Amino acid sequence: MKSTFLEGLQARLERHFERLASERRDVGLPLFALEHGLDKEQVSELAASLRRQIAFGNRLNPIWLVCVVYATEMGYNFDGEEYWQSFERRTPQWKQEIGRRNLLRSFFERFEAKFGGVSPSGPWARQFSIIAWPITHAVLPKDLQLQMARTLFDSRNEIAEAADRPASVLGALVARCAEWPSSRFRNFLEQEELTGHITRALLFPDDHDLGAVLTAKTQARIIADLEASWEAKSWLREARKVAGEVHIRLMFRRAADVLKGRRPDGPDPRESAEVACVTPKVLMRNQAGKWQAFVEIPTFAGWARSNQGIDGFIRRSRCKVAGGEDIWRSKRWLLFGAQQCRVLEWPNAGASWLRFEEWEEGTVHAIDDACRVQPKPWLFKVDDDGCAFQAKWKNVRLGSKYLVIHSSMYEKCEHLSPVPMDVEGGFGYLLSVPAQATDSLSKCLSLLGLSTAKMLKVWPAGLPPLNFGRDDLLEWSEQHPLMLGIEHDETCESFTLQLDGKSSVFPTGGRTVSFVGLGKLSVGVHLVTIAASYRAPNGKSDLRTQASQRGFSIVVRSPVSGTSSRVHAPVLVVATDPHEPNLDSIMSGAAACTVHGPRGMAVDFHLKLLSGSGDAIHNEFLGTLALPVNQSDWGQLVKRRDHADVVNEAYFKASAGLLVVDAHALGKASVALKHAMSPVRWHVSRVSKRVRLSVVDDTDHSHPVHAYRASFQRPSCRSDSWDGVHELDVEGDGGLYVVWVNGHRSSVVVNAPPAKLSWDDWTHSAPKLSAHLTCAQEVGELLCWIRDWTDARLVGPLAEHRRNSVLREMHRQLVASMCDVAWSRLELNFLDSSGSIEAQESLEASVWRGHNPSFAIGIGRNARSIISDSLDETCEKFLQHVGPYSICSDQRLCKLALRMAVAPHRFADWAGSGACAQIDELVNKKTLLKAARLLALLNGPRRLLAARNW
Repeated sequence: MKSTFLEGLQARLERHFERLASERRDVGLPLFALEHGLDKEQVSELAASLRRQIAFGNRLNPIWLVCVVYATEMGYNFDGEEYWQSFERRTPQWKQEIGRRNLLRSFFERFEAKFGGVSPSGPWARQFSIIAWPITHAVLPKDLQLQMARTLFDSRNEIAEAADRPASVLGALVARCAEWPSSRFRNFLEQEELTGHITRALLFPDDHDLGAVLTAKTQARIIADLEASWEAKSWLREARKVAGEVHIRLMFRRAADVLKGRRPDGPDPRESAEVACVTPKVLMRNQAGKWQAFVEIPTFAGWARSNQGIDGFIRRSRCKVAGGEDIWRSKRWLLFGAQQCRVLEWPNAGASWLRFEEWEEGTVHAIDDACRVQPKPWLFKVDDDGCAFQAKWKNVRLGSKYLVIHSSMYEKCEHLSPVPMDVEGGFGYLLSVPAQATDSLSKCLSLLGLSTAKMLKVWPAGLPPLNFGRDDLLEWSEQHPLMLGIEHDETCESFTLQLDGKSSVFPTGGRTVSFVGLGKLSVGVHLVTIAASYRAPNGKSDLRTQASQRGFSIVVRSPVSGTSSRVHAPVLVVATDPHEPNLDSIMSGAAACTVHGPRGMAVDFHLKLLSGSGDAIHNEFLGTLALPVNQSDWGQLVKRRDHADVVNEAYFKASAGLLVVDAHALGKASVALKHAMSPVRWHVSRVSKRVRLSVVDDTDHSHPVHAYRASFQRPSCRSDSWDGVHELDVEGDGGLYVVWVNGHRSSVVVNAPPAKLSWDDWTHSAPKLSAHLTCAQEVGELLCWIRDWTDARLVGPLAEHRRNSVLREMHRQLVASMCDVAWSRLELNFLDSSGSIEAQESLEASVWRGHNPSFAIGIGRNARSIISDSLDETCEKFLQHVGPYSICSDQRLCKLALRMAVAPHRFADWAGSGACAQIDELVNKKTLLKAARLLALLNGPRRLLAARNW
């Protein structure tokens, strides 16, 4: 049965898109299928007619353009979960013919060829190569609209400043400003030209600037749908308000520049202001009688947004903080917000506080210049709360206390006494300045090169600055006028304020506090000097003395909005490692969450599971911990987590998660958790008291899906296998279920309730593996099984316990085969004794039997400093211990041993077809492999965090 309506609609759509394509070719921009020009009623009629056409089994080629529009509408309403499941549920009989998914992709490719349609790009498009077409042609699907509105709100100041720049530049800025973007939103942001035009249309809806990229009707539809959400509408309203104010201010600024004849090609004052704000700040804290040092690395987000070279470099290179922990910080770490790091050893003067993994000469030099370590001595003013903030090495205030840091020792005196320091490379002294000057004080200060003076206290009045902690620099928002408060004593007759070389004199009139309004200052760095004139002591002389002077810089810039990786409340700091953990890693303990705040205060942890549209589908209370919360505390909390069926079902449905840290009176902090999705995966549900597994297949293949099962008792053998399976019920007590197709795989461990097995057999049935393996091929197969069991998601109570039992036995068999049986027993003894000193010494003595164990003891003492998240760096340090004993000097072989010992579950995928040959190489280097295993054991779970980037 042929549909006259659909054939007519096909012809109408062809004429419509041919006209649009001819207009779009003139500007070199692509066409989107969402620009079909149909209203809601016509789209509904199209969908109903096409479903009848499919149900009757009629050919789709004659109406291919109708199919493209239908699939695009599905993509526009996509909720971020299963596209094909929604598509096939709403399109009965779609699966009657094999290969229709590929047919639909061919229709989109024809649209691209004939009309110049947009082509999907990016990692997400390569992984989901069919559904990427309808979703890309949907322009801004509904599930991305909330993220777009939030991005415009969070970075409204920066985006508004660039609203009149070319669309590609504006789009690139929006992409850099997006915090916690989903993979699909990130893929959308890669289309910078389109992103820029949509941003401008959302911020200035009356300008109709989007006509060159999208039809006016499509633009109006997207904006109306976006504003349908109250939350998104409120975000947009605020972003538009700021954009309008900035637009007017920029118009007046340009007019003033023209009238004053300013040159537009001079140094960019905006970038100069941002560079001045990234200088690290050092502070000291008194902890249990010892002074600890911390360095605060400001956010580089503002500098990155004004300099694309800085932004690109920070996004692709990891960094270390000089003098701190010897670990590489994640890429983009400098964009996440102000980061406070403990200083264990003072770095050398003139060095940079930051060291980068990659080298880009001009960029690194620019960052180094902004982050230089200043030469000692250093002066810190001690506050009442036990913290000390850095001050200029010049004058001190009477009645105050200071901390002096120097590379050499001072002689103790009445006012200067040594204090214990919890940082190496310098000496600390407490300088107590009495309220009245004395001869002994003058002598002490002269020795230090300091002096007392009548100090002027200067602060911004009315509104807080953008940042605190430096007395030589004040950060201020360009949006607000600045008023300075100046405190002086009653003998001050007047003071002179000089701003950028222009001076004004202000009499005090006998007041001790004066206020001076500077108005709104332009973006950039402004130099301020305040000099006070005092009366003679007897009050009769006309002689005036410039006895007090204060100089500092005012940096005026746009406020940097956005969420940081470390969520700062006044006394609550939440951090995750890595910065962007996914739902699996944070809930398995593979990623770490730490919380710092007042010691002993209780903090509640909650987990929210979210659908693709952002709605909460499950709320779970994880537990309560006392501050501070370290990695070990978090690991224990995760182990106690409930694995009930309702939790598991929501977990498998979730598209994202939110970890909420509730500190009650101190406030709340949240960490966004992505849910990594494989194109083929299991969906778990419960049907009539049985666990049912359904295959979700988003791959672009024409081959049947393969699945297999391994039991808990024989975990490295296939007990069942299926071809072309769509769903199955879990039999017996469960086990490992793996689904595989076209190079993609996913696994799940199901621990089913006991049916015929006794409770004791069900909970304590141990895996049964042979003592050791005999050839490289068998070891390679075992490594594949270790990968599948390790990567599996968990379903059912005690599923984690049973999987851990399996992995323990598999690792024992692996070590017995690669090293020897005796060594595997020593490893089990070490684990069972919770890493006792005796068990460690037994391992160290057995690494190289009959030879000097010194190198093994050296590895034991330095285990935590050897391993890092850089394989090259770990290998270099490891070779320093094994190389002098002629155990191994080959860097390639050393890396091979580290991969096998530290992360065996990744070895099979990394080695590929060459696994057997590399396994044979390692078998002949047992001492090297034992040393690497010793390193892995002594680092515990931390080794998996370190090796995630190997």
